[in-house]
Amino acid sequence: AAGSCRVLRVLDLEDCNLSETNSLKYLENLYHLRYLGLCGTSISQLPDEIGNLQFLQTLAIDCNPISILPSSVVQLRNLMCLDIDETTRVPNGIGNLTCLEQLSWLCIDGSTINIIEELGQLTELRRLWVKLDEWNDKLLGCLHKLQKIQELRIEVHRRRHNIGGLDAWVAPRHLRLLNAEGICWFSTLPAWVNPSFVPVLTCLQISVRELHQVDLDILGRLPALRRLWLEVDNKKLGILQGLIVSPGSFPCLELCCF
Repeated sequence: AAGSCRVLRVLDLEDCNLSETNSLKYLENLYHLRYLGLCGTSISQLPDEIGNLQFLQTLAIDCNPISILPSSVVQLRNLMCLDIDETTRVPNGIGNLTCLEQLSWLCIDGSTINIIEELGQLTELRRLWVKLDEWNDKLLGCLHKLQKIQELRIEVHRRRHNIGGLDAWVAPRHLRLLNAEGICWFSTLPAWVNPSFVPVLTCLQISVRELHQVDLDILGRLPALRRLWLEVDNKKLGILQGLIVSPGSFPCLELCCF
């Protein structure tokens, strides 16, 4: 069957149970594959031959018990979308995938800490979901290089408050989603959070040490904001003075968690 599918472009086997078969050994014959979907197929590893799929653009293998990707994955120079679980580690050399636009997740622990520096080479990234054992300031330097980011999600396994860890970061103007709540505390609401700088910001999930009335007014003027998770240090909140949501604020808001 594999021989008759040599010109196959799309193969989506989502939710098919492949744990008891050797079907994946034939992947190297599907040289023209652009899309490979193996989500929820109960596989525990990918064959090394995956690196032979030189035209592959999308590799979706989340919802599987895969601990680490084979080193040959970094040969997929045309890969634009890589979807894996937050517990799946990537090999060294991920910086070679310079066409990558979507990476979710990127798991960084003590054994893969060097990958943070490689991350800065992926300048085409639009979506980045990254999970770290603990906050690392090198990540900030990488984020400065990723100027096409539209969706950024950061999770830290060890939830230690890192005050000001992202203060020096300035989001690209086309940012649509930022999820860093409870992980990296901003000292105050970043200056770039305003209607003129991030007009398409749709989802904002952050923690700030201090929040003032003027900050709330700015948030209320974000024209596209639909979801807001806002965590504030209650010792700095000054809630006795009260916070007022002006009429007409938050014109598109659908969900708010304060």
